[in-house]
Amino acid sequence: MSNGEGFYWAITLKEKDGLIGTICYWNLDTTQKKAEVGYELYPDYQGRGLMQEAISAVLAFGFNDLRFELITACPKQGNLSSVNLLEKVGFSLAGNFTDDETGNKYLDFRLSKAGYLKNLL
Repeated sequence: MSNGEGFYWAITLKEKDGLIGTICYWNLDTTQKKAEVGYELYPDYQGRGLMQEAISAVLAFGFNDLRFELITACPKQGNLSSVNLLEKVGFSLAGNFTDDETGNKYLDFRLSKAGYLKNLL
């Protein structure tokens, strides 16, 4: 694994073929042992706990197998479903920022390895 690489997974239902969403690690920084997680889920499948299941597995892979020390997530400001998901799996709001190119406003959520391990108890 090196800077600039990423990991990308398809999300499917166990009982049915077909893509219903994706989840990824990107913005990898191997020196600081951190990455950003991103995800999307088709609207018909939202609110069922599917993304919580997916992100929990991806966080475990990131902290346990890839040995990340920090995972970040940057949902658009106002995306309450994403905010609730991130808080539910242990992320904390660290701040916010505006994308200079688009003017979109984003929230900066962070989860340290220590915080992840504490949430497992």
